[in-house]
Amino acid sequence: MEGNQQLRVNGLRLGLDGLLWCASGGHHPGHGTETVITSQPNGQQYSLGSHDFRFHPDSGSVWIESGPSQFGRNRDPFGHWFGTQNANPLWQWVIPEAAAARNPFVAPEQTTHHVVGTNSPPVRPASTPEKRFHSFEQSGRYTSACGSTIDGNGTLFDAGPDALHAFTCEPFHNLVQHNELVDDGVSFSAHWPEDEGPSDFFASDDRWCRPVMSRIGPDGALYVADMYRAMIEHPDWLPPEGRAEMLPKYRLGDDRGRMWRVVRTDAPPTSFPAAVISAQTPEDLVALVESGNTWQRDHAMRRILHESDAAFQNVAAVLLVDVVRASPRPESRVQAIATLVRMDKFPGELALATLADPHSRVREVAVTFAGESRLPEVRRKVCSLATDPDAKVRLQVALLCGKWPEGEAGAALAAIAVSDHADPLFRSAVMTSALPHAQVLSRAIAAAAPEVAGVYRESILRMAVGLGQPATVTALLDGALAAPQAIGVSSLDPLLADMQRVGFDPWGMNVAAATLAGLDCELKRAGDVAADVTEPPEIRLAAARLLSRTGKTRG
Repeated sequence: MEGNQQLRVNGLRLGLDGLLWCASGGHHPGHGTETVITSQPNGQQYSLGSHDFRFHPDSGSVWIESGPSQFGRNRDPFGHWFGTQNANPLWQWVIPEAAAARNPFVAPEQTTHHVVGTNSPPVRPASTPEKRFHSFEQSGRYTSACGSTIDGNGTLFDAGPDALHAFTCEPFHNLVQHNELVDDGVSFSAHWPEDEGPSDFFASDDRWCRPVMSRIGPDGALYVADMYRAMIEHPDWLPPEGRAEMLPKYRLGDDRGRMWRVVRTDAPPTSFPAAVISAQTPEDLVALVESGNTWQRDHAMRRILHESDAAFQNVAAVLLVDVVRASPRPESRVQAIATLVRMDKFPGELALATLADPHSRVREVAVTFAGESRLPEVRRKVCSLATDPDAKVRLQVALLCGKWPEGEAGAALAAIAVSDHADPLFRSAVMTSALPHAQVLSRAIAAAAPEVAGVYRESILRMAVGLGQPATVTALLDGALAAPQAIGVSSLDPLLADMQRVGFDPWGMNVAAATLAGLDCELKRAGDVAADVTEPPEIRLAAARLLSRTGKTRG
């Protein structure tokens, strides 16, 4: 077969949507851009490019998703997806590509967040350094990150109920690194546990130990796939002298390999959970949804969704509603919500209740699923969460507002734009949803503090020009003209500077006549100040700078 056979589709994981999600195997966004895949069940072809994707295992339908993740694509119990690439051990897709692509006039500032650092953060190996043939500065740093997993079970470590643990394999350095994830605004931050000593959590001094995939099993243990090879680097990436030296080792270990099962020292290994083996009835499976183990909850969801007996599903739906209402586990409530939504048995009154859930992660997931609701009361409740104390909830509200043209959604989006203007991920989310709310958003930005207006003006101008919406530009100009005008600190000058940068002439677009009259008046005042030799030099200079912003007054 041609090409690098390491770069294959991998990491199949069940999503909260009941579909299987896959990493494309690409190691950078330009890899495999011409890739087309064919679904055997439905015969359709899909232009995958370098994206990841998800598919329905029965119908064969495929949906293109953000990507690529090189080896391993994983989620936490609440539907946050994480990717991995050689030098980048763990990032989160905060804004999905489907949302990021909605506004063709403004590119998002940021859509991902590197949770465990970027550009080869350090690792702590137990093995002696392996000979390198290139990238010598990366010794002791990530160069082969892969096979990450997220543990939200709380089985391996004593931690709080909302604790998340990330494991990332690094086969070149013979280790698996453990990081504790901490809720941090719209995403997470990570840190090494202080009590793990000088080496990483799983670190071998056996140079053939090559961990490449990690998973949390149905028993709560961490399972690690170890390729066990003398050589892990693909020969394509070695210089000629390196290929020659390593040639005898190319295949050493291809008849080996092992699985590691990591458990707590005070909790010896258990057998495969009997409750999983014996689960047959709706009651049995819904009991697994109540489990603290992610694998068991996913297993139960998959079994329920694939059940063809309508009576079975009806009984399961009633029981799942009880889980949503009464389960003490937020992750179980989320899994029950997701299962009911995919069964099309999620009642509107329950949707309203979940939007008011005391746990922020449940509210966050409830907002994402509310996008499929047509109930006005559900949409109103979602919009009211624009002031939710949790950043992740507000971010989902901002993303969802782009699907709803109603005025309430525009007001909610504008509120988030102002309150969360300092975060580039929030700004990106706002602009992906801005198209149906351009005028409402521009009025809010025009009336906001200078530091708020400054981070949105150019994006709103580009969108207004692309849409051919003079009313949006009018709102920005009206806001600037209404502000107290001192030539040195004018709110008009930065707006005209942005217009100049975008190539927009306010007199060349159908901006309101009254607004243009006000602009002409202000520019005339600036001309008088610039020509007045009695004015301080800095004031005259500011006035001249304002005049230079438009073609009409530049000459």
